[in-house]
Amino acid sequence: MTEHVNNLCKSAMHSIRNSPILSLYDPNLPTKVTADSSSYGLGAVLTQQQSDGHWYPVVYASRTLTKAERGYAQIEKEALASTWACSRFQNYLIGLKFTLETDHKPLIPLLGTGKTLDELTPRLQRMKMRLMRFNYSILYVPGKLLYTADTLSRSPIDEPQEDDYTLSNEVEKFVISVIQSIPATDTRLEQIRQHQQEDDVCQTVIKYVKDGWPDQDKLKGILKLYWPHRSTLTVEGGMLLNGIRIVIPPTLRQDILSHIHDGHQGITKCRRRAIHSVWWPGISSNIKELIDNCSVCSKNRKNHPEPLIPTAMPARPWQKVAADLMEFKKEQYLVVIDYYSRYIELARLDRITSKCVIKHMKSIFSRHGVPEILISDNGTNFVSSEFEAFARNYGFKQVTSSLKHSSGNGEVERAVRTVKE
Repeated sequence: MTEHVNNLCKSAMHSIRNSPILSLYDPNLPTKVTADSSSYGLGAVLTQQQSDGHWYPVVYASRTLTKAERGYAQIEKEALASTWACSRFQNYLIGLKFTLETDHKPLIPLLGTGKTLDELTPRLQRMKMRLMRFNYSILYVPGKLLYTADTLSRSPIDEPQEDDYTLSNEVEKFVISVIQSIPATDTRLEQIRQHQQEDDVCQTVIKYVKDGWPDQDKLKGILKLYWPHRSTLTVEGGMLLNGIRIVIPPTLRQDILSHIHDGHQGITKCRRRAIHSVWWPGISSNIKELIDNCSVCSKNRKNHPEPLIPTAMPARPWQKVAADLMEFKKEQYLVVIDYYSRYIELARLDRITSKCVIKHMKSIFSRHGVPEILISDNGTNFVSSEFEAFARNYGFKQVTSSLKHSSGNGEVERAVRTVKE
């Protein structure tokens, strides 16, 4: 035995003899939960930082995946590991601020604050809702530093317990309810599933979803277009989905576009129909191209000037609103419209000052929530230092349109016409 090998043996024996001893739990100490998933198991450890500055284990856990869980997308398995770990250690964690560590970087915006629920796959939606009772901050840690949880996930010692099956069944029931809400008949769904099975790109994406994605620079051709959506792609019942939207293969896209454009509605309404049911890379551009080249739409389209501000569909109600003032029967009113639902709020103003406008906006926001974006014109009521301070304190972004082009704030202009009518 060489001296080098001998030293390695001594080091290993020393590590075995001096393995970390489980520490007593102290709710006053910094706490973190580390979780990881393999293709067949989950592993987790709860550690606390002691007075010497080192982190010591308090409790370990591992278990095998159920048959249903083994069919999850890789990112869903990673999310399951974090959700299961927090549930398993809930007696230590409820009411406590802690750090949740993962070696899967795409998980950070999904289980953190970067994504809203309706942007996630059905399984991730349910898992994130499960985690809402915990007060955690999620942190990415390279896999080479997460060796404890990784080792536990690859050598699980426990079979799934009753609570684990409850979580799995709860998630699956939620997934089924979401899938059943998709506006398509069983025959249509089966047709789409069959075309996906015959499409090489869809089958490759399904493989990546289940087994994990390669590095971006290794993707070729159209597969690169799926890379930005890898965290929201999933497979349910053999069908590829992006969130809750069905991924349509090329052979069916023209047919789907024709159905979306039934009634010859405009770009915004057609996109709104698509956003709840179907998706493929470039669908928004395809819808615009279809409508621009539609002869029926061209004959009936009014020649409006191009708006200065795009009216992209927001992800949720009261995320983006527009505001304006109007005069009606010698009275002044504040008009606020929600871009998502087109719901209109109306408030009579005693005075047309920034202070009065702010007072009524606070009342509206207290009922519906503070928006992320508020669009207005450059009227003195909206561009005063007082209104700028209001926007800054409440945390919303104010966007102003040109005084010469009211179409830049077209949504609220239409709302004003609606109210007056």
